[in-house]
Amino acid sequence: MPDDVLERLRRANPVPDELPAPPLEPLLDRLEATPARRPARRLAGVVGLSLAVAVVVLVAGVAFALAGHGHRATSPAATAPTRSSSVVLQAQATGGGAPGAQAIHRAVAVLDRRLTSVSSGLHASQSGADQITIAGVSPNERAQVLALTVPGRLLFYDWEADALASDGKTVASQLTARSPDALTISQGSASAAPGSPGGGGVSLYQAVKLASKQPFVEAGGPQQLSREGAQYYLFGAPGSAACATVAKQDMTGPIPGAHCLLAGPSASVSDLQAALLLGTTMSDGHRLTVPQGTVVVQAVNPAATDQISFDSPSARFYVLKDNVALTGNEITNPHQSTDQSGSPDVTFSFNSKGNSQFQKLTAQIAHDGEVAGTGTQVLDQHFAVALDTQLITVPSIDYRIYPDGITGGNGAELSGTFTTRTARQTAALLRDGPLGVSLTPQR
Repeated sequence: MPDDVLERLRRANPVPDELPAPPLEPLLDRLEATPARRPARRLAGVVGLSLAVAVVVLVAGVAFALAGHGHRATSPAATAPTRSSSVVLQAQATGGGAPGAQAIHRAVAVLDRRLTSVSSGLHASQSGADQITIAGVSPNERAQVLALTVPGRLLFYDWEADALASDGKTVASQLTARSPDALTISQGSASAAPGSPGGGGVSLYQAVKLASKQPFVEAGGPQQLSREGAQYYLFGAPGSAACATVAKQDMTGPIPGAHCLLAGPSASVSDLQAALLLGTTMSDGHRLTVPQGTVVVQAVNPAATDQISFDSPSARFYVLKDNVALTGNEITNPHQSTDQSGSPDVTFSFNSKGNSQFQKLTAQIAHDGEVAGTGTQVLDQHFAVALDTQLITVPSIDYRIYPDGITGGNGAELSGTFTTRTARQTAALLRDGPLGVSLTPQR
């Protein structure tokens, strides 16, 4: 090619002396994202967000630290594809059925705020009467996006008063008799804290079976409910063909003697059927119904890098009376911060109602601890903090130090082994409030 032509091409297409560096934040986002282990359709309403187990709740300058145990999560593949696609979410009312137009509109607005708080390039939009779409999601971003589609309700419980032992009676009612089961759930074990997988938790099938035997509780009564309506589960029998199908899909082996989760939790039988994997039917499993007034919650996850999925055979659960003492409606200004060691955390304050309710809750727990203790044996009581159906922490109240409970005037700090991402995601969930609907990703 003639030299004069080459020169004109060079002038028309100059090459910079130094190529610009790619933005750092998107690269970190892709490195931290973790793929889901199972199609999310079967996990509607289940928290997928990585939450810390070594959580420290600081109230009025007092720390309550917990530790947990568990298995390591696998790291994401280094060669994941980067082609973007859309995430389509099917919306359902919290009590089952199709949500109203106003509920969909609010869910879109809340989800869009959640997305923009962690990524400037992702937005939610309504794509049908009861569907929401998030466009431009890469495979590496999918897990991060799904983590933001949970209902996002922060719930406080009185642990001993609400937790049920294997006989269906509350832990609190059996402490004076020193029931071994109740004592383990209340005080944990030598190697596990209360609320952790090894602190008295049971398999999902055992928990749902126990919960299914509890009475229906009317809404509007003295028990403040976090959920209206029943929840439905479908389990395959040990050694069944359906469990083999699930194990094959999960690329795991069937667990001898263990029931497997085929579908659920769902807000209706029709939703349960729609959540089934290909190759399984309703007749392949045993359906259990958790009535209104009772909840099944997953044990505190071991660590941000040590997560146990909801439907993992190693996951452990607790059954609680659904009697919420305090909700995320009573907190203000949640944001991602750092604790005294420089680790990521989430801090928030209580509004006037929340401050009053928190002190009332902790005062009752302190009183119960004083009653439960005898002689030199101290049985500190606890409150539990959950995000939807995932326990975050179960801190104790020492009645000898706080006989009148703890004021919430100085707010609270959730800290421990959060990554910057999970702390930011948790703050976004709490700041924007619950979605008001359940969202199920479509395959």
